[in-house]
Amino acid sequence: MSTPTDNATEAFIAKWTGTTAPELSTPHSFLIDLCVLLSAKRGAGAHNLRQEHRHAHL
Repeated sequence: MSTPTDNATEAFIAKWTGTTAPELSTPHSFLIDLCVLLSAKRGAGAHNLRQEHRHAHL
């Protein structure tokens, strides 16, 4: 995983500092932005969790 640049980190912090939106309305956007900043893979884990949750409640 690569290290984010200072500019990218500062832009992320600036975007999310002082956000006044309700906590439950922004988690997906925040996490997507964080994944982009950290060059992290995303998506596959969410699919696996949905499958596990669905099978646990059958």
